[in-house]
Amino acid sequence: MVHDEGNANFDALLKDNDQPLYEGCTKYLKLSFMLKLNHIKCMYRMSNKAMRMILGLLKDTFEHAKFSNSSCEAKNAINKLGLNYIKIPA
Repeated sequence: MVHDEGNANFDALLKDNDQPLYEGCTKYLKLSFMLKLNHIKCMYRMSNKAMRMILGLLKDTFEHAKFSNSSCEAKNAINKLGLNYIKIPA
């Protein structure tokens, strides 16, 4: 069962990695863009609410871009890659 789930995750990642961010975009793919946004969110400790607002603005501005209005998609991609993390309060 775990093997099938791993294959499904890998197939989903390949699909996202084959999709350009928007028609004619050569710099970013859907997956790389969402990972880059999530990296910025983590580096600057942005709240989920701030990220939703930024994604909403980007989605409104670039209507044909292929990303969601939440950071959940980026988190899911990171988890599929096996790069999830645990916050440890220090």
